[in-house]
Amino acid sequence: MKYLAAVLLVTALSGTAFADDAFTLAPSSLLAEDADGLNLSYLIDGGMIPFFWAPMAGSLALDRWVEPRSTPLMFSPTEGGAPVASWEVPSTAVSVVAIGVGLGLVIGGDESKWFHLKGFGESIMSSQFVVGGLKATFGRHRPDWTAEDLDPDQARSFPSGHSTLAFSTATYAALYLRDHVFDEETSAVVKVVAYAGLGLGASAIAAERVWHNRHNVSDVAVGAALGMASSYLFYRFQDRRFERDQERRAIQNLMISPSVTKESTTIGLSFDW
Repeated sequence: MKYLAAVLLVTALSGTAFADDAFTLAPSSLLAEDADGLNLSYLIDGGMIPFFWAPMAGSLALDRWVEPRSTPLMFSPTEGGAPVASWEVPSTAVSVVAIGVGLGLVIGGDESKWFHLKGFGESIMSSQFVVGGLKATFGRHRPDWTAEDLDPDQARSFPSGHSTLAFSTATYAALYLRDHVFDEETSAVVKVVAYAGLGLGASAIAAERVWHNRHNVSDVAVGAALGMASSYLFYRFQDRRFERDQERRAIQNLMISPSVTKESTTIGLSFDW
């Protein structure tokens, strides 16, 4: 569900996005934010192949064909035995929140939004791939694991994918709000409420996983760290790409007008902002 949702979100939104790396190769009319039709280059440039599509394919392969170790690595094989909770927060719910954040990125008018939609997707896909690999490698039993339970998912406790996704979403949203939404006129109260809400929401997801015996504290702590680190790195990566794009566009709009007369030689410079 989370992989399909991510693909649908990025594909649908790329229909109005510009291909940020291709502006020197195509007419500017094809690169406007309101361009008609699907610009497929948006789906492959800016690190999409190694950081979005490849991790997604890897995650699907891990889920389908790779089972966790039969004996946990670096964890006790006797872990488990806690009562099974009557309910838990499904991963679909966390994915829906992430999709909402992605939509929020592009609803606003900031020029960096298409870069950061891409960075947000790359953060989620890459971190989930790392989580899947670690789950298979360590094979840690969930707190409610029992020897009679043959479900391989019961040996995928470390680290927590829910926590990774929740903190990846909260971190990217907080960074984007700080740099591209909030300004000097934004009240301190609004900032505190927004940041606290994001942090508490992600923490609540992690706490629920421990409370309902689906993860240990160390599982959610490592998952949270992975999510935060992933979003920070991909946010900085895409923000720097946006800055370079702005610099290139400024140079492209620079007009040099030399003038030579008998009396003097002058050079005029003008910018089209």
